[in-house]
Amino acid sequence: MQGIVLRRSLYVSKRTVIKIGGSMLAELSEEFYKGLIERQRSGEELIIVHGGGPAINEQLERANIEVEFDNGLRKTTAQVLTIVKDVLFHQVNQSIVSQLQALGMNAISLNGYDHRFVHATLLDEQRLGLVGDVKAVHTDVLETALREQMVPVVSPLGLTECGKQVNINADTVASAVAKALTAEEFIVVTDVDGVYIQAEKQAKLNEKDIKKFIEQGDITGGMIPKVTGALNSLSDHLQRVRIVSGKQRLTVESGTVIEKGTLVP
Repeated sequence: MQGIVLRRSLYVSKRTVIKIGGSMLAELSEEFYKGLIERQRSGEELIIVHGGGPAINEQLERANIEVEFDNGLRKTTAQVLTIVKDVLFHQVNQSIVSQLQALGMNAISLNGYDHRFVHATLLDEQRLGLVGDVKAVHTDVLETALREQMVPVVSPLGLTECGKQVNINADTVASAVAKALTAEEFIVVTDVDGVYIQAEKQAKLNEKDIKKFIEQGDITGGMIPKVTGALNSLSDHLQRVRIVSGKQRLTVESGTVIEKGTLVP
């Protein structure tokens, strides 16, 4: 991430960014959603960023398009991007918003290119295609939603300076949003209850650990952008990130989930 536009509304409340992994979406329990309601009622401002990998893979396979990844990042041709956009925004995002609204939460669908708040650069067009990194997050649309007590549900898509729509890893977008909104808490929800090294769950990981385990091949695939995104999001406001399973309620009590997940740093 090259830079983040930082803005904060006059109304100050605890802000929590929750990234929901695509592999977990179909398994999120009613208890998980009840935990979100509990947090909002306690005074938290919630921002949700979601992935959608399995649903995208399914649609690509139906279209007989090869599914390719490079270090956890999806190779994205123009044809792939069309499917990615449709699945992320029109299927996954709408499903999450509908679920939240059914439980009485005022959720709103957003994506980074239609609403022009995720400004991106191409990572490596020759190697990855239309895959971006976050250059800046302009928070006006998010701040407006939060002031109106809405829960923004964000699809990880962005726009380059020359107007190209790009696919961005959801962990990268969530990390950038957390930093731009000066969130006090960032929770990465996935289908495992933390980061495992040689079958042993790690209670805590610092930057040195993460770099070492990536170099050694102990952290691979989709977990790489999760842990690097966690590191990139850290600031004076946000001093730790939790990687947890979505099979449990995200309770307000700080100790409950921390003990079951991995804390960064």
